[in-house]
Amino acid sequence: MATVYCWKCDRDVAMFDEREWLRIRPLLDTGIRAVKDYRAEHGVPLAEVPMRGPYAELLAEHVRIAGHANVRPEDVWHHRRADHGPPCRRCGKPLRTPGATRCVLCPCVH
Repeated sequence: MATVYCWKCDRDVAMFDEREWLRIRPLLDTGIRAVKDYRAEHGVPLAEVPMRGPYAELLAEHVRIAGHANVRPEDVWHHRRADHGPPCRRCGKPLRTPGATRCVLCPCVH
């Protein structure tokens, strides 16, 4: 696990390598199913679902890997390092995608 800038969160976050992602991804799927079950049982919209309950297993694993659960469960979907590009040569933040050729902050061409 490395701490890397996330474009969607606009801050440094725990970014998971492929080995860690294999542990995280099934827990995201479990959380989605739990959210759907909660909504069906309580008849509430998504905005009213207390996300930490359905994603309790994910958050526990996040603590084991990253050392904290200070994350919104729905944000973990985009905290996979392989989904981001290499670090920018100028600012060090990852390019937005693996195929990106330009940093949107600098803008430095790679």
